[in-house]
Amino acid sequence: DAFNDQQSAAYFLPTGQGSTATYLFSETNAAYVGDYEIGVYDPVSGTDLKLWDEATGISAGQSVAVVWDQFGVASSSFWNGAGWVTIDVQAGFGPVFGIYLDSVYGSQYSDDVLNNGRAQILAFNGNINNVSPNYWYFGIEGANNDGTSSYSSGNIDFNDFIIKVESIKPVPEPATLLLLGLGLLGLGITRRK
Repeated sequence: DAFNDQQSAAYFLPTGQGSTATYLFSETNAAYVGDYEIGVYDPVSGTDLKLWDEATGISAGQSVAVVWDQFGVASSSFWNGAGWVTIDVQAGFGPVFGIYLDSVYGSQYSDDVLNNGRAQILAFNGNINNVSPNYWYFGIEGANNDGTSSYSSGNIDFNDFIIKVESIKPVPEPATLLLLGLGLLGLGITRRK
């Protein structure tokens, strides 16, 4: 479900062979220190690709490169000033992905269905005056908002972690694809008459 300017997209595709994710901000809350992992997941295979956790040593403002190859291998790495450091490599990772957060409070996903229908990660398109149409910002709620955790009464402000991901586009919703398909079918029938 979308809140105000939030987009309802749950899954995304890279617009090329890779994307860049930038870790912009995390709430300075001792409860999260050392106990979180942010990444992307393949909704088909269920494979996770880690982008950040406390052990990677990535601080606010640093970027992670995510690359998909033609053989279904995805990798994440960051520049530490001296060279590229690999964070994670996963085989069998399709091009469609969602965002996840694993923490002591459980796992949260960009697809609300996986959170018992409740929002945990909000997606905002960064297209302001057509300057950056492929930039997306994700506000991640660290507290479990799905009602299964004793911490479900968290502040639910979606600013516990903020990341920016470049060179991606949302996967169209199934209903949108169905309408497009029916429209094309209608054009085909009309054209034959």
